[in-house]
Amino acid sequence: MCGRYFLKLPPELLRQIFGCENFISYAPSGNITPLQSCPIIVHRRMGQARWGLLPDYASQDDKALCAKLKNARSETVAQKPTFSTLWQKGRRALIPASGFFEWPEVKVKGQAPFEMTAPNAAAIAFAGLWAKRGDLVTFTLLTKAASSNVSGIHSRMPVAFLPHQAQQWFESSYDSAATMIEKSSIENWQVSQAAPLQISLLG
Repeated sequence: MCGRYFLKLPPELLRQIFGCENFISYAPSGNITPLQSCPIIVHRRMGQARWGLLPDYASQDDKALCAKLKNARSETVAQKPTFSTLWQKGRRALIPASGFFEWPEVKVKGQAPFEMTAPNAAAIAFAGLWAKRGDLVTFTLLTKAASSNVSGIHSRMPVAFLPHQAQQWFESSYDSAATMIEKSSIENWQVSQAAPLQISLLG
């Protein structure tokens, strides 16, 4: 599961890292939450979309439903009606990030979140799916079973890639994309306690 992440890089640097043809203006953030508009990448173009998928079956912009669809299990995304059409149409996205926050799955009152970052990586990108309704673009993050050093905190984590894998994600066949998810290379996350300022923002 992923309910909060952060992106600390400025737009022009992000464009360079991912080799995008353009960049959009945004403010780096230490606390990105569902229903916020965030930078996303589709092929080599950067755009903006709202976190939390608005599915085809929704008759209106149901923000409560969108918030629930902030994540999608990668193991079943090709079969679940909510996501399968997007998967079949190749509506893949990358959501650039510096890292993400996770709270222990076993809840403890007042527990601070943990911060997950990729050692030696200037940026990462979460795998996602996007949808469009009129002028509104929304997305969901794909998740998978947690790696060994995250599983003690939570059983799920976002599927994440390094910048050099970006075009492979967009150009892969369905089977190859599924293999990329299974073998996503960021396994050894650096885990640390969130700083006091971040805790106050996240509380």
